[in-house]
Order: sequence, then structure tokens, then C-alpha cells
Amino acid sequence: MIMWILLIILVVIVLWLVSIYNFFATAKTRIGAAVQEIGNQLKRQADLIPNLEASVKGYLSHEKEVYKMLTDARKAVASAAGSGNLQKMADAGAKFNAVLPRLSIAVESNPESDGEFLNVSETDTKTPKVNL
Repeated sequence: MIMWILLIILVVIVLWLVSIYNFFATAKTRIGAAVQEIGNQLKRQADLIPNLEASVKGYLSHEKEVYKMLTDARKAVASAAGSGNLQKMADAGAKFNAVLPRLSIAVESNPESDGEFLNVSETDTKTPKVNL
């Protein structure tokens, strides 16, 4: 009778040890899968960086071009205003007016803009134009 009790206790202990081993083996597999998934997500993000970089470069080149055009127009207006030549003033005004629509699109699509450009643009459209 004692043998049977010891045998049952031994079987219960062995079953308990097997279940503990299975628990840890399953946990190790799940942890490995989770780490692999994190690695996959990081690789996916790393693969998107060149696309993001190309988009930013394209946008920055556009912004650089608009900024250069605006700077050139401002210089032309300042030079023409100092010269007193009516034709130069008209050409400089036309150059400045050609830049404003491109700048307006960039500002209107920027939700963080403070609207200062729109005020400048409105002021410019209310200014009488010189037609030669």
C-alpha cells in the first residue's frame, strides 16, 4: 500500500516537472518569436528610411528653389527701387509677383504657418501694378 502511494507521488512529481519544463520551453519560444517580430519591424522601418530621405530631399530642393527665387526677386526690387528706372521697377515687380503664387502654395499647405505670408500676399495684391 505504501508502495502505491509513493509511486503515485513520484508520478505526480514527474508530471509536475514535465509541465514546468514545457512551460519554460514555451516561454523561451514565445520570447524568441517576440524578439524576431521586433527585428522585423525595425528592418521594415529601416527599409522605409531611403524613401523618407528621398521625399525630404525633394521637398527641400523645392523649398530651396522657392527661397532662391524669392531672394532674387527681393534683390531685384531693392536694386530697381534704388535705380529710379521705371522699366527695372516693373520687371522687378513682375519677378516678385511670379514668385508669390509658388510661395502661397507652400504656406497654405503648412498648418503651422502663422499666416504672415498671407498678409504680405494680400498687401501685394492690393498694391497697384505698373503696366508699361
